[in-house]
Amino acid sequence: MEILKNFCQLPSRSLHQDGRDFNFKKISFDRNQERIIAYDIEGVSYLVEYIKKQWLTKILGYIGYPTIISFNPLEESEIITGFDSGKLKIFLLYPDLKCIYIISGHQFSPKWISFNNEYVLTTSEREVIIWNIQYFSKFNILQIKNTSVNIKKSAFLYSSSVIVLYENNVFELWESKTFNLERKIYLKNYGLKNAKDFITAENGQIIIFYSIEKITVFNTKSWILQISNILFYKSNGIKTITIAPFLSNYRYENIILVIFNNGKSTFFDLFSMHLIKSTNYIFTNIQDVITSENNQWIAWIQRDGTLNISSYCRLIGRRNKSCLLPVTQFKSEFHLINHHYRYVQNNIMTVLKYSTLKSILKEFNKYPKHYRDIIWIKLMKLPGNQREFSNLCTTAFYKSTVTLLKNCESSDKNYATSLILLRDCLQQVFPYIHRTLSLKKLVNPFLMIFKNNLLYTFEAILTILLNFCQKWFDYYPFPPLNILNIIENILIEMDPNLIRFYYDKKITSLHYAWPLLKTLMSEVLEEIEWLTLWDHLLLYQNSCFLIMCVVAFNIYSNQNILSLQKKDEIQNFFRKQNVIKAKHLISLSFYLHSKISLKNHPHQYLRKAFIELSNEESYHKILDDERPKFLFENDEIIYHQSFHRNVNMN
Repeated sequence: MEILKNFCQLPSRSLHQDGRDFNFKKISFDRNQERIIAYDIEGVSYLVEYIKKQWLTKILGYIGYPTIISFNPLEESEIITGFDSGKLKIFLLYPDLKCIYIISGHQFSPKWISFNNEYVLTTSEREVIIWNIQYFSKFNILQIKNTSVNIKKSAFLYSSSVIVLYENNVFELWESKTFNLERKIYLKNYGLKNAKDFITAENGQIIIFYSIEKITVFNTKSWILQISNILFYKSNGIKTITIAPFLSNYRYENIILVIFNNGKSTFFDLFSMHLIKSTNYIFTNIQDVITSENNQWIAWIQRDGTLNISSYCRLIGRRNKSCLLPVTQFKSEFHLINHHYRYVQNNIMTVLKYSTLKSILKEFNKYPKHYRDIIWIKLMKLPGNQREFSNLCTTAFYKSTVTLLKNCESSDKNYATSLILLRDCLQQVFPYIHRTLSLKKLVNPFLMIFKNNLLYTFEAILTILLNFCQKWFDYYPFPPLNILNIIENILIEMDPNLIRFYYDKKITSLHYAWPLLKTLMSEVLEEIEWLTLWDHLLLYQNSCFLIMCVVAFNIYSNQNILSLQKKDEIQNFFRKQNVIKAKHLISLSFYLHSKISLKNHPHQYLRKAFIELSNEESYHKILDDERPKFLFENDEIIYHQSFHRNVNMN
């Protein structure tokens, strides 16, 4: 291996000890770290990492012949690949390379991939598909009308807008919220013919189109032509251009590196419109070239399969010790940031035993805000069944989801998307749930607690439905009359004056109990009090306690309730926030639990064992024994009809 200053090279026959060709086909930089994923002509994948001022290469294993390959920006231990079959495959890198997801969607092989926060965009010659990157579910398909012209490339711009370039020299802008066609521009009207490609700069506010001879720059805020037709006639044609890093006193991202077909290259200032410096290096027989996210590194594959990696200081002739890049092969296991996070999380799970959590709650009456999500996960033993949840997300009706988003009241699209996706997944498991409960009021508090982690939000809601909402659906489509009768009987025994008042005012358990149950009391308690209440409910895991809390709320508030004279005032009392401390409700609930007579006690009607979700079984299988059988003979029909009815109503 030859070690060059400011430069490293992985020649086609230099690394394999058995003498096989080291012939790379495709490469991709990580957006977050200094590392490259690559594969060769035999379908073997490699990880190339910059560690201790040198590039180290690890053979991962056979991956096939993907048309696109990229790191998953949300999960650094995964890579996303696309194949000629049109399928996307997600591979886990450690401890051994293995495929963990296969996603269908494209009819043609994907050629380009682009990322923006939580979404990934893949492009074939006829399709542009947007996926939810966290759960690998299809979010939207751009409705391309002109199917007779192939797509050359598409990518995200700022605010998730999408730019699509066609082979007929036309590009389109698709709006970020609805993904409707917003703008269509003919590049020939601006003097640019046969555009080869485009790149973006300044976080998508600048887009640069180039052909073999010209470069044209648009401002994407106003779509005003910013620079018109920079000519490079004497260069033997432009091969490719990339954004260059900060140079001297020049403004960042104003500088591009132009590589020509004859191997020469030059730095060019877009805004002063003049050449800055020609580089010393000759790029011979380039097959593919990429730059790192921070624009500090440039890597390219030659036609013989040699992989070259260089810092920009090498190209401009600087001597910088940080650019000494020897390349060696290593066999030791590599450790990612994700390893350390999981190590810390696992240790938290070990340290926070039930006895410890009980002591914390007894001492402070509530759990610390910043650790509540981890503590709740521990208490409910949520498995984080990513595969099963992804299956639910994949089968969600993404087109209908987009339709609902248009009329969504929330200004936060990410929140609205999460809400709708959770609703769809819950309706697949409980096809009738939307007629019994207000899903938005049910989901909202848990989305806040789990910081928009949809997997744990979904599993938490499912666990609560299984344990604290037993027999709620036995009288579907009506409210749980059996549970409401239990609450009424307890009130008759424990506060006869209050129940007599309800009878006189024609107030039933549908008014004083059901609004509290179906919102899990989130409407009548302040946020901190609601969180404190559920800290206790999840710690003690007694299925009767939610019922006791509803009774306790009525008894504790009886003076305020008895002062109300009108029926609508009484009804509104159970739908608005009240100033009541969770510790008083909890104390009274424990008292009621110990004093209620056996004939009225709910524990003789409800299951005592706390059911936990499993990482081995599907959600449907876990719920089989808990859901009323008569509702599930045609559960799929119920779900489809209810879902499309909601879409039509919206």
